[in-house]
Amino acid sequence: MFGSPRRYECMQIRTDIAPQWRSNCRKSKTPLIILSPYITGDKAFSLVKGRLDSRIYTLFDARVFASGSSEIESIAKLVQEGYQVFHLRNLHAKVVMDGDSFATLGSQNLTNRGSKLNRELSGCILGEKDLETVRALVEPWLSEAKKLSPEMVEDMIKAVPDLRKAYRDFSDACDHRQHEIEANERERQLKAQQKAEAKRQSALRKIGIRVRNSVENAPRSATVKYGKVWQGHDINLSPTLKINKGGGLDQWDLGDTLANVEPKDLLFYQEGTELFVCQKRIKDVLPGRRYLCVLPTGVFGWARVAKTRITKIGRAVNLGKL
Repeated sequence: MFGSPRRYECMQIRTDIAPQWRSNCRKSKTPLIILSPYITGDKAFSLVKGRLDSRIYTLFDARVFASGSSEIESIAKLVQEGYQVFHLRNLHAKVVMDGDSFATLGSQNLTNRGSKLNRELSGCILGEKDLETVRALVEPWLSEAKKLSPEMVEDMIKAVPDLRKAYRDFSDACDHRQHEIEANERERQLKAQQKAEAKRQSALRKIGIRVRNSVENAPRSATVKYGKVWQGHDINLSPTLKINKGGGLDQWDLGDTLANVEPKDLLFYQEGTELFVCQKRIKDVLPGRRYLCVLPTGVFGWARVAKTRITKIGRAVNLGKL
């Protein structure tokens, strides 16, 4: 029955529920019930101060005191002052409520970290039916709790110092191994990055060699096109190179072909013979395309070519994508 989801009609959501605790506990006229796996400082004491009929449920476990998640000194103060403190095994819920006016549920413990450092989210339930639902869910747990005696607390106080030292040694060993594991992973990632970069640089060098060879072996144009740069009225537009009247950028005369070039590179090839006929070779340029340009200094760039003009010139060339 109680494992099914619950819908609460009236809930106030808080990232720090401690101020809500203090306000509701001051106004409450009925005994307080507090469930908090971990307790540090005076967080719990400040809520129940002067309310000896209140009940506090927590984890009374040597491991939580050794790790510092909870402080035996805080538990001892409550017990010594006469408050009812119980050990509730496997407690994980965080609940503060009274008999009839409010209940809070959420992630926040009654600890210094819970109110200052941790990212917490809790809700305060105010609706009468919702309060009854929360109490009905919590009450069966409380019957399994064991009340702490002053003697139990005293025994734990004596045991905790050695346990804390052992836990610190254990924690230091865990931290050391954790740092080793993370350092090893960083080293592996660095080597992988260096290997990938070396591979990339090698590929770039090969691309550069191919480009340089292609440029060096490319036939020189036998023609020269002349024009003038035109900016236009909009200063935001790129300059445009306009070819002189009668000229065109869509065809370039590459001069006479040589005897030993491939047939596919010739405009004319005499089939059935081994003779490659010298012929004027014309290179067509597709309008609107961008073409790689190389200056005599070896600087790369590109030009967007139209029939009678170059409408854009750029310097950025990513060799890795050529």
